[in-house]
Amino acid sequence: MIDPMFRKISVFIFFAVFITPILSLPTAAQDDPFAGLDSCRFNAYSQRDDLIIGAVILNLDSGVGCTQNLNSTFPIASIGKLFIADVLYQQVAAGRMRFDSRIIFTPEYLMRGRSDCLDESQLGLAFTLGYLGNIMISCSDNVATWMLMDHLGWDTVNAYIRSLEN
Repeated sequence: MIDPMFRKISVFIFFAVFITPILSLPTAAQDDPFAGLDSCRFNAYSQRDDLIIGAVILNLDSGVGCTQNLNSTFPIASIGKLFIADVLYQQVAAGRMRFDSRIIFTPEYLMRGRSDCLDESQLGLAFTLGYLGNIMISCSDNVATWMLMDHLGWDTVNAYIRSLEN
């Protein structure tokens, strides 16, 4: 089971990385809680000029961290996949599921998106939970997401999300 303190820190970092850029941050430095943090300079490590990253990386114990593009607005999509991945990892850690368990890709999951990792040519194949979790995050595959949601149980995922409100 994941330590509750780790979960709260993860949710804070998730909030800071994905939600904070959408909010209107104060412009006065004294009102900005991240004003003293250095720039993360993520683009210095990338060969892509078109890569735009918004982030707050913060060690809650020491206050050391960095920020990038906090005043930028980013469309949010696929955020729910992070919660699904967390539930999957918790189920495996608790011994209720195994990463090597398989789910068959059936026609009701087919979406025919142009960027789907799982496509029509793979119908009928069985994929491991670990592989589905990986492509759900690494290529934002919606087919894998729905397959995992059905396998994990919608009530289980929703209960987990509600538990984070405390």
